[in-house]
Amino acid sequence: AGVEFRTGKVLNTMHMDGVWYVSIENDMENAAALVLAAGVARGKKFPGEEAFLGRGVSYCGTCDAMLYRGKDVAVVAQGHEAVSEANFLATLCASVTFFGKPDDALDARVTVREEKVEAIFGDDRAKGLLANGTELPFDGVFIFREAMALSSLLPGLEMDGAFIKVDRQMRTSLAGVFAAGDCTGLPLQVAKAVGEGCIAALCAAQELK
Repeated sequence: AGVEFRTGKVLNTMHMDGVWYVSIENDMENAAALVLAAGVARGKKFPGEEAFLGRGVSYCGTCDAMLYRGKDVAVVAQGHEAVSEANFLATLCASVTFFGKPDDALDARVTVREEKVEAIFGDDRAKGLLANGTELPFDGVFIFREAMALSSLLPGLEMDGAFIKVDRQMRTSLAGVFAAGDCTGLPLQVAKAVGEGCIAALCAAQELK
């Protein structure tokens, strides 16, 4: 049917003049409508993470590594891409400290620590992270998760507890944004997800007319 499939992590979105702009790693796509089918995965934020986003906290090494050239950074690994991103950061940063269990080979320049990350601290920008009760100084903190928190991607998206609030047309509280499947609530069943996906797609298509 001419559908184009893209693989990549969505980092942020912006709505301007009836068009949604979606940042997918280093690329940008635009569309009249978005359909969210994010399942039930949620990226739980660390204290201080949201406050320092863009000011010492980043979700993309290949996007922001040059900002930390010759500096000391931490990688908080909660997703499979953390190893490759840490390896890339090691080519530019003075030091890279990896918090988590690597599932692949890390660059020899990357240091692995097993402490549990608890929070990010700073003043006007992030200055480091708190791990096992100890403040560890870093110039930047890179967080890699399997999925971004929807509140970060789509500020103002109305939720119903842990799920996205939708109407019978699968519309969310944001213009041109629809949702379907497990992310809209119980029951978490394939039949429900397929039916909602059909409704969301048909209603989203109306945005193109």
